[in-house]
Amino acid sequence: DATFNGDQLLGGDSFVFQTGADSTSTFEVETPDAATSGDALDLSGDIDITSSGEGFSYDSGDFSENSTPRIDTSSSGDITAPDDGGTNLADDLSGGKFNVKVTDVEGGTELEFDVEGKEGTQTVDVGTDTSTGGTIALESGSSDLTVNVSGFKDGEVGANQTKDFSVTVKDQKDIGERLDGGSANNAQAIIDDVDTAIGNVTSELSNLGASQN
Repeated sequence: DATFNGDQLLGGDSFVFQTGADSTSTFEVETPDAATSGDALDLSGDIDITSSGEGFSYDSGDFSENSTPRIDTSSSGDITAPDDGGTNLADDLSGGKFNVKVTDVEGGTELEFDVEGKEGTQTVDVGTDTSTGGTIALESGSSDLTVNVSGFKDGEVGANQTKDFSVTVKDQKDIGERLDGGSANNAQAIIDDVDTAIGNVTSELSNLGASQN
């Protein structure tokens, strides 16, 4: 069994394990994915949402993807995230992981988007090519957190069918602040991040075990 130091997990670049009663009997496991404040673990404490789309990610879910993603997560792409005048989201926005269900609207070229945790659905005329489309609000505040859904086209969702995708938007506010009074979506996004971090560390340990055999 192993107990991980949380600070090392988020920001360190190695773990030292003691193999017996003697404190000098140790071995070190390098975890390069944890370097640079945990950026590659997706738990970075230094995320600037105004720069290069940091903190933005997209999961295509039930939708097939071409070489060009339906949602551009670069800073000048499809996600509009109002900031606080600095590097974080505006104070009245929480961010997190947004699961979106998509259904077809009978007749015409419209799709209906249902953002989990947000009241009501949003209908967008997406047309049949990328020249037509619009945006949906993922979260509402003094200025909405929005995503452009022009990459989704009529005919991709059949009658009586539901498809889903997800968008994640996060900044560098600490985990405690996010969880204290935050939404279920925020909590789940944090849990997913921690799962990813632990998975990366476990993979490093598995590689070590294989190399010792």
